[in-house]
Amino acid sequence: DIQTYISSGKIEIVAPEFVFSGNNGWKLFSDPIIQNSFTPEEIFGTDGLVYCYFNNNYYEVNEINANLPYWVYTENGDNAVVEGNFERTNRTINLNYGWNFVSNYHPITYNIGQLLFVHNNINYTFSEAVQSHLILPKCYDYDSKFVETSEILPGKSFWIYSFIDDLDLVMNPYSKLTAVTNFNNDEGQNLDINLRSNDNNNTKLTILTSNN
Repeated sequence: DIQTYISSGKIEIVAPEFVFSGNNGWKLFSDPIIQNSFTPEEIFGTDGLVYCYFNNNYYEVNEINANLPYWVYTENGDNAVVEGNFERTNRTINLNYGWNFVSNYHPITYNIGQLLFVHNNINYTFSEAVQSHLILPKCYDYDSKFVETSEILPGKSFWIYSFIDDLDLVMNPYSKLTAVTNFNNDEGQNLDINLRSNDNNNTKLTILTSNN
């Protein structure tokens, strides 16, 4: 008697390379490769311009470093491929009052509801941070103009507004996994799994069941 539970969650297999694609013109960019730096030409070709944002000013750069937010201008929409290792642990970004330019540290897509916040040692979900008047209820991407986005894509940066200084934004690539299954048999079997990762270690869970 084989009983199967199919989870609504998903497992992503991440290759050791990242493909950045986008339309020509201005776009927001983040390089998730952690051990290398790249020149703009290596990623975007000779027509690529890359700017960082620091102290309310923009500066053209000739080196792209891991996990920093950038503005990029290209005259073509060709794909760019970078190879190497990705960040695998939580990252904390300190937000200040006003608009903050933040990169996606990981090669995964975040729904903004997955973003976590910490202030005065109190943890907040995205909705709780909005209700507590810590942040605006929106994040912004750029596609010919600033556009509201509910997803932070891999290789992208985004803008978020904080109403206070010293607000920590936590990006956790290992979200809580909850699986609940009801086998609907005479024994009333029920399986409830809650899995959380350690901040600095990979987590592995193996479950074997048998009627013998």
